[in-house]
Amino acid sequence: MILGKGTLELQSIDLNPAVVTAINDYLLVKPDLDNSALFVSNNGHRLDGKDIARIVKKYAEPVGIDLSPHRVRHSAITAYLDVREGNVRAAQSLSRHQNLSTLMIYDDNRHQLQGKASRDLGELLD
Repeated sequence: MILGKGTLELQSIDLNPAVVTAINDYLLVKPDLDNSALFVSNNGHRLDGKDIARIVKKYAEPVGIDLSPHRVRHSAITAYLDVREGNVRAAQSLSRHQNLSTLMIYDDNRHQLQGKASRDLGELLD
């Protein structure tokens, strides 16, 4: 169960079996800090969004990658759309976007539709 974006309601999600195994392995060695959070900082505090962003940046910057948690999410959704040949309904379930039009932005970016449309219009002027 996770907290969905912008909600206080817990949502059930399905996880890849390899992820379940990795979490179970982690729980075997997780420090017992009397904290209900799955992931905590070295000082025992629950990791928040800013902490995750700092961790991502810490490992991405030295190798010259401008990365954020949101960019990782965006890339994963776009990759899924590629693998599933643009199945936006399945990607909507994966991403948990309530509004399908939000997901269409990912699909448009994947195909660079705006750029293609601009070039097509430019050709009409030639």
